[in-house]
Amino acid sequence: MALTKEERVHLLSLVESNIHHEILDEVLSELSPEDKERFLALIAKDEHDEVWSLLMEKVDNVEVKIRLIAEAVKKELHADIYNETKK
Repeated sequence: MALTKEERVHLLSLVESNIHHEILDEVLSELSPEDKERFLALIAKDEHDEVWSLLMEKVDNVEVKIRLIAEAVKKELHADIYNETKK
């Protein structure tokens, strides 16, 4: 694709945001209401080590799930971009 530097930066920002939201959706869907509150409180305090500890404790195979979600979103976006350039 012929994109300007600004367009590439914007596209990467959109990709990162999309991946971030999909991962959050998956993680939050597996937490209890109490754990969601704890998760959000830790995020608000920038206690990333504690966030990770919570996720490792409460979400089965969280690392694998995050990796699979990220890969799936990237593949979907790649296909969308490829199909758009074919038009």
